[in-house]
Amino acid sequence: MWLATGVVLLLVLVAGQAFASPSADLQCNGVQTGVTVRNVTVPADGSCTLRNAKVTGRVTASAGSYLQASHTQIAGDVVGNGAQTLFLDHGSSVGGGVHAGGVAQLFMFATHVRKNVKVDHATDQVFICGSTVERGNISVLRSARNIVVGDPGAAACAGNTVRRGNMSVLWNTTDVQLVVSGNRFPKGNLIVSGNGGPSPKTVRRNFGGGHIACAANTPQFRASENRRWKSGVCRLS
Repeated sequence: MWLATGVVLLLVLVAGQAFASPSADLQCNGVQTGVTVRNVTVPADGSCTLRNAKVTGRVTASAGSYLQASHTQIAGDVVGNGAQTLFLDHGSSVGGGVHAGGVAQLFMFATHVRKNVKVDHATDQVFICGSTVERGNISVLRSARNIVVGDPGAAACAGNTVRRGNMSVLWNTTDVQLVVSGNRFPKGNLIVSGNGGPSPKTVRRNFGGGHIACAANTPQFRASENRRWKSGVCRLS
């Protein structure tokens, strides 16, 4: 009797260990809800939506692909090189960084990122709103055409918080708008420099922080109500 009971208990434990083992990698082309997976890859020109999911590794969006992660926990990095769209929203979290190189669009709403957010050579839209970066920087570099990094005066685009890092908005060319507004930097710096293109460019109501600098932004550059900075100026130059 005891032997039989022990065998049954052993089988239950083995089954439990098998069930609890790490999940496989996922090639995502569709909608995935409530899954737990290791690494996620969106194939070239594919479309992946993760909802209420948990990723114990990284997420990679291939060339021409669309990725949306809503209310999803990602332990590693989110990387998109040449992707069409990276879209993080609804309280998603990223334990690593967000790296968007040569994407058409980067949308990040109400997302918590532990490390760096870097956007380089985006070709169409960059919207970073209501998000928190814990121990990294936000960099938007050499991008176009519509860039908003916080704009509390607009619908659904709250300012961002960079807790222990800096924000750099450099060498972009916009023909719709460039707005950097309502962001908070308890310890870091804000640099907005070398931005061109025909659109208005606005830097306002950003609270420091360490050093603020705005230089060589043309034309239609406006700066106002940037407060509590220990050093620096933000003006047309």
